Amino acid sequence: MRRTDYEALSAREGAAFKKTDPHTLGDLMRRLRATLAREPVLTILGLAGLVIAGLCLAIVAVRGAVIPPEGKMLDAAIFSFGVGLFILTTALLLPLAGFTPRGRRLWRRLSYSFFVFSFVLEPVQAFRGLDPRFAEAGVDLVLGIVWGLTAGLVVVLAVILGLRFFRKDVLTHRTLLRTAIRYGMVAVWVSFGVGVVMAFIGGREIGNEGNLMLSHALGVHGIQTIPLVALLLVWAGYGPGARTWILVAGVGWLIACFASMVQALLGQSPLQMSVLGVMTVVGLLTWTAAAGRAVAGAWGHYTTARGQSAAA
Repeated sequence: MRRTDYEALSAREGAAFKKTDPHTLGDLMRRLRATLAREPVLTILGLAGLVIAGLCLAIVAVRGAVIPPEGKMLDAAIFSFGVGLFILTTALLLPLAGFTPRGRRLWRRLSYSFFVFSFVLEPVQAFRGLDPRFAEAGVDLVLGIVWGLTAGLVVVLAVILGLRFFRKDVLTHRTLLRTAIRYGMVAVWVSFGVGVVMAFIGGREIGNEGNLMLSHALGVHGIQTIPLVALLLVWAGYGPGARTWILVAGVGWLIACFASMVQALLGQSPLQMSVLGVMTVVGLLTWTAAAGRAVAGAWGHYTTARGQSAAA
């Protein structure tokens, strides 16, 4: 598709969306609930993850972040929150991926194995004072192996889901959102690749100061941060320049992901202001600039629409 054709299509999409966009917070919440209702079980699992994260934080407040000898309750809280948010995002994306009904059902059911198992294993083992992934013997070792196998399955499923959005016949009338999802999926793949490395080395630390957790976290949340910019631009009734802002947001976030990953692999602290550290900060600031532009546009559209509604 030529650039002029792409921009014309983008403008038409923006105009079409603008006619039905939510003008109030209540409208927005109703639309969000309707979207999540298409995947009720995934939505329940995602919300369960957020609740479990809250329970883990309550335990941290009572017993501390670490339960001897190796139970890291704060890590369990962060894990449960991150996975819960990822599941909710998946519940929004799965209906858009263009799967056949059978393929979508199979993808969904296979994903349950990891989500349910991890939500039980992670906090329970941490509460028992154990590392859920790297136990040394007995039943706990077997559970750790099963956790690894289910995590590997989720990596495969994430790759399959992401590749769907690289097809031209998916989201044909939402090309801006499709582009943003592509960037977000690449970030998720980076995150899961980092997760595989952490599984092989038995933790997140490399050398004296290297820590892979920053790149892992940035990657997995790219599927929320980059499409969010696209949704705000659509809500604002975007013009031809929106494609550039998505490019800025996506490239900036991926630079931060890759730079923080390489910095960790070199054994450097995430706080070290080396060239890679500066690249991480610049990448995040680049995404922030795009997000700020999208928020300003969306807020301007919201206030204008609200004023028109009040006048009517």
